[in-house]
Amino acid sequence: MEKSWNEALKEDKWMSLAPYINLIEDSDLKHLEQAELIDFAKPKHKALMKLFILKYLEPYLSSHDPFGYDPLGNSTWARLPGDTTKPDASSFLSEKKLDLHDRIVPEDYKTVERAKHTISDIAAEFAGKAIEHLDLSNNILKEEDMETIAKFCLQIPNLLQVDLSNNCFCGEAQKVESALKRILGIKSVRFVDISGTDMVCYRQRIFFNQLCDDELKKLIWVPRNWSLNGNEGWKEVIDASHHETVISTHMIFYLFTGSEALK
Repeated sequence: MEKSWNEALKEDKWMSLAPYINLIEDSDLKHLEQAELIDFAKPKHKALMKLFILKYLEPYLSSHDPFGYDPLGNSTWARLPGDTTKPDASSFLSEKKLDLHDRIVPEDYKTVERAKHTISDIAAEFAGKAIEHLDLSNNILKEEDMETIAKFCLQIPNLLQVDLSNNCFCGEAQKVESALKRILGIKSVRFVDISGTDMVCYRQRIFFNQLCDDELKKLIWVPRNWSLNGNEGWKEVIDASHHETVISTHMIFYLFTGSEALK
């Protein structure tokens, strides 16, 4: 039996959204639109909020069309998907940056968001191409996508930077950890950004403390506003012996422009 959205909020995966959604009465949802709920969330929770809405809340919101295309694939609804033509992915690559910011969907959404590419589509088209900056930020990508992402990164010669920020990597953290270690292990890669994902939390303390110095010198996980404004909450996640490495890495990344930081 499908969980109710109230029950789902008790799960670790969705718990960070409870402070926003518990403020809203069931009867109030019909007066709200998806964009308003997403805007209500803090930046690091927006992608997760979008995913939660698609999975649990969409039928209750004012923008829901009971005669339109069901984003969850429920067979009891009419199917009117509209235009399913995917954009020309070749336009996403410019000056060695593959810009996929808010342009692709998780693999298991390919029958829902049929007008958008998945990471598998992108990997098939761009493997082996001259890409230095791979931007996968803000795509509600999930832990199940990380294996494909890692394989894709390994197929790109001279890759320097991978931006995975503000995605929905949560749930089975081991899948993310394994793939992330493989990306960090690529010799050419200089920075990997996972800020704004659920990987950045106290629960992942063991993972962060198992990373070697060379890996920590590549990993960006403390948000810019924390790193540069003296917020030291991140120090609870990693042992003091690593603090100097984390600070210097983030200062280099945030204070210098791309080409300078990547030298």
